[in-house]
Amino acid sequence: MKGSLCYCNKEMSEGSENRYSAVRFNPQTSLLAILNRNDEKDISYILAKYLLEHFSSVPDMSIYQIADDCYTSRSSVQRFFKTIGYDSYTAFKEDVSEVKQHQKSFITYTDHTDFAEYIMTSVEDMMNDISTMADRQKISRIAERIHDCDNFVIVNAEDSSSSARIFQQHMLSMGRLVQLVTSANSTEEKLSRLTDRDFMMTCSVSGNYAIAINDEIKDVKAYRALVTLNHTALYEDNYDTIFYLSEKLRTSDRTIRKMRNVYTRYGMSYFFDLLFHSYFVQYQNEIPDSQ
Repeated sequence: MKGSLCYCNKEMSEGSENRYSAVRFNPQTSLLAILNRNDEKDISYILAKYLLEHFSSVPDMSIYQIADDCYTSRSSVQRFFKTIGYDSYTAFKEDVSEVKQHQKSFITYTDHTDFAEYIMTSVEDMMNDISTMADRQKISRIAERIHDCDNFVIVNAEDSSSSARIFQQHMLSMGRLVQLVTSANSTEEKLSRLTDRDFMMTCSVSGNYAIAINDEIKDVKAYRALVTLNHTALYEDNYDTIFYLSEKLRTSDRTIRKMRNVYTRYGMSYFFDLLFHSYFVQYQNEIPDSQ
């Protein structure tokens, strides 16, 4: 990517393999998606519910125990794990162990005796920071590209996609359809159909999801943008432009690391508000007639 701002200082070892993917990113997210979208009598629902309720015990459980407790066959359990992106139950267990470590960041984030004051101060600082970056990096150009492209697709981790879903609704009021692809769905087929007249924007505040899908999106033909805090040079070959949410937080990681702060919690919501406002200001004369 032209105009790089920063080079990373934490290199992945030569030959190291990224075992994550667009779907296989957070096992809890995949399980929750199945729980939310399937009937209670569906075997996928039953397995997802069981695994979520016994999540902390999964590393010590056998596939036979899961099959017996859910009154299904071992082959059905194996097929279930393949549907959420895992070649085997063993691979799923490896990711569960890692998620348990990431969950500690939720405790660290809220462990403040003056939490309300901490949040208010931090959010105000964050909003000023993102606003400054929006002015400097010309968020209006993103709005222009959304307006001019044939198809606009947001790529997001499922567990942080709520802001993008609200943005979808906002954009419909302007007569613009926004598609959303998350880690709970297979992205390969949808993204492979994009052309050079389309626009794909990956939203990954911590940079973790962007790292997970970095190899998968390199051949996407659409114009590619990334919104993130992570200033690593790892993304530069795969994105045409990178919108950095902060000048103050200049993390630079080439590997997935836990991160929980006001930016990961509220940053995308504020970014999308600014983006929608910019789109509105430029194209308000195109609002569909409500009569």
